[in-house]
Amino acid sequence: MATKIERRKKHTSYSDEVVAITLIAIALLILLSLISYNETDPSVITSSNEPVKNLVGVVGSNLSAILLSAIGWTAYALPLLFITLSFQIFRFKSACFDASKITGFLLFILSSSGLVSIFGGYGAITGSITSKILLYLVGKVGAIILLSFILIISVPLITSFSLSYFIDGIKISLRVILKKAQAILRNYQDWRRERRQKAIERRNLRLRSEENKPKISIEQDKDVEPSIIRNSNELPRDSNAFSNIKPNQEEISISNDLSDEFIDDIEPQAEIISYPLKDTAHGGEPEVRQNFENYEFPPLDFLTSPPPHLEQRDEELLAIAEQIMSKTKEFNVTGRVVNICQGPVVTTYEFKPDPGVKYSKIVSLADDLCLALKADSIRIDRIPGKAYVGIEVPNARRETIFLREIIESRKFRDSDSLLTIALGKTIDGSNYVTDLAKMPHLLIAGATGSGKSVGVNALIVSILYKAKPNEVKFIMVDPKRLELGVYADIPHLATPIITDPKRAAISLKWAVSEMERRYKYLAGWGVRNIDGYNSEIEKRNAEGKLDEDGKPYKRMPYIVIIIDELADLMMVAGKEVEESITRLAQMARAVGIHLVLATQRPSVDVITGLIKANFPSRISFRVSSKVDSRTIIDTNGAERLLGKGDMLFLPPGSSQIIRIHGAFVDEKEIFKIVEHIKTQGKPEYDETITKTVDEMEKDEDFSENTDPLFWEALKVIVNAKRASTSLLQRHLRIGYGRAAAILDAMVRAGYVGEMDNSLRARPVLQAAFEALADFEQKQEQI
Repeated sequence: MATKIERRKKHTSYSDEVVAITLIAIALLILLSLISYNETDPSVITSSNEPVKNLVGVVGSNLSAILLSAIGWTAYALPLLFITLSFQIFRFKSACFDASKITGFLLFILSSSGLVSIFGGYGAITGSITSKILLYLVGKVGAIILLSFILIISVPLITSFSLSYFIDGIKISLRVILKKAQAILRNYQDWRRERRQKAIERRNLRLRSEENKPKISIEQDKDVEPSIIRNSNELPRDSNAFSNIKPNQEEISISNDLSDEFIDDIEPQAEIISYPLKDTAHGGEPEVRQNFENYEFPPLDFLTSPPPHLEQRDEELLAIAEQIMSKTKEFNVTGRVVNICQGPVVTTYEFKPDPGVKYSKIVSLADDLCLALKADSIRIDRIPGKAYVGIEVPNARRETIFLREIIESRKFRDSDSLLTIALGKTIDGSNYVTDLAKMPHLLIAGATGSGKSVGVNALIVSILYKAKPNEVKFIMVDPKRLELGVYADIPHLATPIITDPKRAAISLKWAVSEMERRYKYLAGWGVRNIDGYNSEIEKRNAEGKLDEDGKPYKRMPYIVIIIDELADLMMVAGKEVEESITRLAQMARAVGIHLVLATQRPSVDVITGLIKANFPSRISFRVSSKVDSRTIIDTNGAERLLGKGDMLFLPPGSSQIIRIHGAFVDEKEIFKIVEHIKTQGKPEYDETITKTVDEMEKDEDFSENTDPLFWEALKVIVNAKRASTSLLQRHLRIGYGRAAAILDAMVRAGYVGEMDNSLRARPVLQAAFEALADFEQKQEQI
């Protein structure tokens, strides 16, 4: 008996599923027929000789015509109702079509079509009759209310959907969301409480530790005048010589190590990790042949000595401080000047705002302070390590920073790097020296007259005072033919000064191939960088060892590529230049190749995002707008510089901008230095750096008869079954120019086809296989 009942239940469930699937099929057929309804299709409503265009054929054309004529737009809701009913059957395993569902179905059709007609839609016959009757009986508002009520009732009747269950579900969901929000709020409050407790513990620990140290008071009474700090280079670190103007007031001691807060000390060169040398390593570098053991660096007498320092009177500085405090008070920015730090070009007034004063409000007063102090430009910035805001006001009598003063400094003398750069002085008068090898590349921007060209000259002269011609080689690009011509024919040059932008692009490609060659060379020696290689060279020479040619090993020199105007190169060959610069910036540091790019136009089409991302060290002289300032150093401020060498420097490994007054070097001084260096030796140019492929073909006529690597190159491309210059460079370890010339010779000989963009290489033709086979056969006979 029980078995029969179970069989009956299974049979019932199967039949219910068949009904549900049938409803879905009917819904899809109705939907397709309505979507593809065409008035010209023949049906029981319209007669036409046109072929049926409905997706469901004759049945679809008749069905859609009947539904649209009877209930109008409500017909589009029928598929949704049928699908809802089928889901109900699948869920409750019962297909019950009682009187309530049929009643609800009829009420839904009447109410929905009537509402469509009242609101100006197409309700067809049913909607038109229903709306006219109700409009006559209860008016438009009453008809809308009544039909809406009937529509709301009809949906639960059809779908067995309970409004009370729906409301209960909403309540439960809101209750769950509220509990989770309360839990998140409690966790946040606990986190803030723990953070506050840790801060209190750290403060108490710091206060206890400071009780055992001598106290340095930096707070002053409001009637005490700010202390005036002179050049910090002239005073010891523990000096208490900063005294107030009025001797009868309480003396206040202020820390004067402002420069140490801004400037990172120059670290020694990276430690060389020694690796065991391979006996199969290549011989010494052949590129530097002259021996500069007796090389004499230019004497410092060629550079102009700085005049005595100019200092403003204390009364003038205190008067300006009073003006700053009174002007800021007019705009409800209260506070006081606690320190005055006089530098060679600007004086920094350290302003301590009162509690509740926003930093952004202080910065917005720059133009108003310029007007009040009659200054050309005022820059406002936070002082790292202090709760003060630095207001940098130009001095009435500006000093000139001479390059000799920086080169004579202990920081420059004690630096072991061959690429040490004497940049200038910070705003407090401290000498600032940095290392190009650690940057490892430098991006410089500045408008006309901002001091950019003088800054580039100071960079070059700094290296000339540190490095011999066999230690550093320059590749100078000067499209304007005016800035770098004075350095022509010095022995430090690897190639004549390049003035043609196209040849400059070729030189960058050469630098990329040279970088790859050096990496292979260092790998053969088992060292990690150029310093490790040169250390091994010195070690072997000291032991009396010789290279494969029986000569002492030669150093691998640094290569510094200086491009005076990047915009000219980007206009001529932007894509190639950008690609070469990016590759060098990413990889060339270890092999001693460094880039210095300068431009007058720091726009995004010149300093692209790809270039900028690979140049973490940047210098911005004065620019014309905030947009240019953000383009070069990612922040505003460069538009408020004073010009004539005033710069903002973004040092390597730091996000803190440093304001530096660039060192000045005159053209006459450069001429004396260059003439002295020329007497030490002659330049040894590598003409392949700037030669085009056509010129190399003309000079050497690259073919199978003259180039010794032609057949070896042909074997490489035959084995690879594709041909490209990069393939030849990688396998034969040759430069770009020679590889391109060999490849063009193969094209002329009919061994290589035209460029295939899908492979990004040239196809190898059958003639290449035959020619290589003939060549190898002849070699065997010989």
